[in-house]
Amino acid sequence: MGDPPPDQLASHPRVGVERIRDAGTYTRVTHVDGVGDLRFVLVPGIGMGVGIFERLAPRLLPHGSVHALDLPGFAGIRLHDDPLDIDEYADLVIRALEVCGLRDVVLIGHSMGSQVVTSAACRGANLRGVVLISPVVAPWQRRFVTVAIDFVRSSMHEPPGVALLGAISYAFTGLRSFFRTMPRMLAYRTEDRIVGATAPVLIVRGTRDRVCPSEWTAMLRDRARDAQVVEVVGAAHSVMHQHATSVADRIISFAGVSSPSPLIDRPRWTARLRAHAVIARAREMVAIIRGDDRALARAKTSRIRAALAAGEAG
Repeated sequence: MGDPPPDQLASHPRVGVERIRDAGTYTRVTHVDGVGDLRFVLVPGIGMGVGIFERLAPRLLPHGSVHALDLPGFAGIRLHDDPLDIDEYADLVIRALEVCGLRDVVLIGHSMGSQVVTSAACRGANLRGVVLISPVVAPWQRRFVTVAIDFVRSSMHEPPGVALLGAISYAFTGLRSFFRTMPRMLAYRTEDRIVGATAPVLIVRGTRDRVCPSEWTAMLRDRARDAQVVEVVGAAHSVMHQHATSVADRIISFAGVSSPSPLIDRPRWTARLRAHAVIARAREMVAIIRGDDRALARAKTSRIRAALAAGEAG
């Protein structure tokens, strides 16, 4: 027998999508119900949508629900007014937590998203812990040319799937939004702000990530009240995609769960399941363009069921 289509896997979770409106724009929140009691909130980096967490999220579901945030200006969400700075993005994250009734969460940010969650952690968000994945930007890297060169050199060590995700995400973001946000990312001083984070902090980097060097993560660890650094050997900037199981296990342990998840590093993607996943991704893109959140939720449900059927999680 072949693998069952993802939409026949009734035991797997459905995805919900809602909009949290604020100041003429909105944050799009993708909710996925998990098995355990933990609550994981995911914030992507500059120009990216929540798809960058597509391999990490299924590995967190055996221990709790996942809530991923698409921020204004990215992932097809128009930003009509002036570009937002990092603290203003953090305001939107805190508002989303409040509106969705999410407390005692593990707040996870990648790249620029690590700046956003750091800002949120400094302002009384109800957090169980903060996870900074590939945090940016070190003081000696705060020039666009420097970051661009380091990013390109790191990208040489990324798998092809990351390049595809990046191309899709940046196509929806557009160059104007990207370049309006970049100066705000470069100006944010995480090393000064992390001192105010009261929740425990986990910092994750890949050993091949030139955008996030080891000297930088050591600085953040030393300035934080309670922080630890984990390095994943062979990983680059998108460490949570290329080495999703290792990162998920670290996050789950950091959140206080002692038993590892029933996860595998090499899921069994058959041709049939890959076809379902590709079709679902295409449906996601169409739904984003049309602004149809119901269709987007159905497409995301189909895609995550394909991942679960392939063995991305237990």
